Amino acid sequence: MDPQGLGRLSEEFYRDFIEKLARGKLTLIQTIVSHSFAQQITDLLETKGCINMDTREIMMPRLAKKLLDKEIDIEVFN
Repeated sequence: MDPQGLGRLSEEFYRDFIEKLARGKLTLIQTIVSHSFAQQITDLLETKGCINMDTREIMMPRLAKKLLDKEIDIEVFN
């Protein structure tokens, strides 16, 4: 999710990425389901403290720790 290794992702980038992840390759436009999935993942990351509420960026080290500690199940992205 962090191809440039910056340690943080802008809201514009991660919401688009998560929505496209849910949409898959076969659908070219956003769907209600893919939009809802992106919102639910964003809400989860906020709840788990992975999003800086001032900048709305995902803080990748926090997310990585939550995934490694199994506080967030990697399967939510599946």
